[in-house]
Amino acid sequence: MSKLNWKSIIGWGCAALVAVFIVYTNMQEQKALQNSGKKNVYAVLPLSGHIAVFGKAVKEAVDLWQETHPNKLFNIIYVDSQSKPDVALTAVNQATINSSDPIVFAPQTFVGNVLAPVLEKRNGFLFNITAIPLKGKYKSYQRVSSGFDDVVTSLLGYTKKFPTLAIIYLNEDFGAGVSTLFKQEYEKLGGKVLSTTVFNLNERDIRLEIYKLLQDNPSAIALFGMPNLLYINIIKEIKAQGYQGQIITDVTLSNPYLIEALQDVAEGIISSITLPVNQETNSLYKETKARNLPFYYVWAEVWDTLDLIQYTLENNLPFNQETYTKMGKWKGVAGDVIFPGNGDSLYPFILVQYKDGKFVPVAE
Repeated sequence: MSKLNWKSIIGWGCAALVAVFIVYTNMQEQKALQNSGKKNVYAVLPLSGHIAVFGKAVKEAVDLWQETHPNKLFNIIYVDSQSKPDVALTAVNQATINSSDPIVFAPQTFVGNVLAPVLEKRNGFLFNITAIPLKGKYKSYQRVSSGFDDVVTSLLGYTKKFPTLAIIYLNEDFGAGVSTLFKQEYEKLGGKVLSTTVFNLNERDIRLEIYKLLQDNPSAIALFGMPNLLYINIIKEIKAQGYQGQIITDVTLSNPYLIEALQDVAEGIISSITLPVNQETNSLYKETKARNLPFYYVWAEVWDTLDLIQYTLENNLPFNQETYTKMGKWKGVAGDVIFPGNGDSLYPFILVQYKDGKFVPVAE
C-alpha cells in the first residue's frame, strides 16, 4: 500500500475550503441584497469568453446608469454567461434559485432563446436587448432593441437613388434577415440587385469573392451582419480593391471597436444608427461625451431597459408583456421606442455618414 501524500491531501482540502468560502460569500452578498427590500434584476452578460469585449461594454453602460440613478428601486446582480447560451441558462438557474419570479436583463438573441421558455415557466420575465425577435411566442419577454424593419426602412429612402446594388451579408440570423428584407424592398422601388454574396463567419480569404462582385460595377454595395472581424475585413478589402462607389451598412458600424479598427477606412460610409437628434440637450449623450465614451445603440438599449424597469416598479405595474403593449411607446434616450405587441419593439434610427471621425446626419 502506497503512503498517503499528505501535501496533496492538504492542497485539495485548502482548494475545497476556498471554493466553499466563495460560494458562501456569494450567497451572503445575494442575501444582503434581498434583505435590502429591493427587487433583484439579474444582468446576464458575456463577461468572459470570445465576446467578452461586448459584455464589458454593456456592463459599462449599466454601471453608468447605476451611478446616475442613486434612487433606483432594484439591485443589479451580474451573471456571467461566458459567451455561451448553455452556461447562461445554468448560471441564471443557480443565481435565481431562491427567486419565484426572477427579472432578467440579457443581450443577444441566442441567450434570449434559451432563457425565455425557462423564465416563463418560473413566472419570471426577460428583457432582451441587441436582439432580433425570438423563435418562440413567449408572454414573459419584452425585446428592447431594433429589428430588421428598423434597419431596412431607414435606409431605403437613401438607397433608392442607386440603380444597381451588390449585397453582402454574413451568414447569421441578423445578416441574413436584414439582407432578405432589404433586397425585397429595394427591388420594389425599381432597383436591381446585381449579386448577393454570403460569407460564413469563419471565412478567411474573401479577396476573390469581393473581386468578382466588383466586376459588375455596382453603383453601391450594401453590407449587413453582426459586428466581428470579418465585417471589418470586408470593408477594408472593398476599399483596398479601389472601389469608388458608395458603401452602405447597418447599425453594426456604430460599434466603437469597429470604428477604432477601421479608422479612416470608414470615411464616407453611409449607415443608419441610433443617435439622439437633439444631442445638446440629451442627458445620456452629455454623460457619455463628458466621459469620452462613444454613444451608440448599446447605450440606448441598456438605459431604455433599466429606465423601463424603474418605471414599472415605481408605478407598481406587473412585469408582463401586456403592460408594455398597453404602454404603446416609451420615451427612450434617443427617441420614441414603439411596443407594437408580442414582445416586439421598433427603434428610432437616423441616416448618417461617417465623416471626419464622427457620424453626421444626412438627408435622404
